[in-house]
Amino acid sequence: MNENNVPVIGFVGVQNSGKTTLATKVVAELTRRGLRVGVVKHTHHFFDLDKKGKDSWKYTQAGAEAVVLAGDARLTMFAKVVDPELSGSLALLQDKDVIVVEGYTRSSHDRIWVYRSAIGGEEKIEPYKENIVAVACDDNSPLPKVPRLDIDNVEEVTDFVVRHCGLKTV
Repeated sequence: MNENNVPVIGFVGVQNSGKTTLATKVVAELTRRGLRVGVVKHTHHFFDLDKKGKDSWKYTQAGAEAVVLAGDARLTMFAKVVDPELSGSLALLQDKDVIVVEGYTRSSHDRIWVYRSAIGGEEKIEPYKENIVAVACDDNSPLPKVPRLDIDNVEEVTDFVVRHCGLKTV
């Protein structure tokens, strides 16, 4: 839960373990079950979708702290980073039923470790295992003593998320 009492569940693991693939399938299943889902995806790379010369960029250069681009089907917001920690992004999603987070390995929210034996990386879980509530994996590798979920069974992983987060579905 975050400070707005919206349940938060994270997906973490080493690069190429399938975090995004599994998380997007779980988001689709949660949505199919009638939940409003928000997602925060952390990147370690600098990025800026606001392009020099575009109207949004001009407003930013003029001093706007946030610019919302609204179209007929979608909107996006460019905002100055005030809180680079996860809490700053979670505050934007307070009207959702559940928030799925990919990354933010050092934050204190509950998370599912995504593990594929062909990729490995079990040694990287050690510093973060107190917040690992389940492991979605494809074998019986020596991982924390938490529930094991079949990485290829999206319904099983989603059922776990629903139970763990105390969600009500249709």
